[in-house]
Amino acid sequence: MEKAQGVSYALKFEEREGYLYAFVNGEEDSLETSLAVWTAIAAECQTGHHRRVLIEEDFQTQLSPTDMYLFASKLPELFPDAKIAFVDRQSSHDDENRFGELVARNRCVFVRVFPNAHDAQSWLMCPLE
Repeated sequence: MEKAQGVSYALKFEEREGYLYAFVNGEEDSLETSLAVWTAIAAECQTGHHRRVLIEEDFQTQLSPTDMYLFASKLPELFPDAKIAFVDRQSSHDDENRFGELVARNRCVFVRVFPNAHDAQSWLMCPLE
């Protein structure tokens, strides 16, 4: 378990054919937790020279709209040239995740939110646009 401002989460990576897979889970999400997790994922992408990443998340809580905006606004710094597929196992977080996707895409981050890992992987493996 990793810690971000006292909040615990588990982050695991898998090298998959053509992309990096990251799975993160924990009880509570926060702006600090999300930034710590996604910074670690970005560092792993750079280390392994991955331009494609599938991030699957399972937190019981979700960022507030304000924190989601602040978080998504930081993604261009973390992922300047990556293609990111995102899956949240908590379907109740869909609206907030779509908002984050919109904010990030408006800042030229190549990211898309999916309801399941299969659809995310299919999109991720399409040629880079």
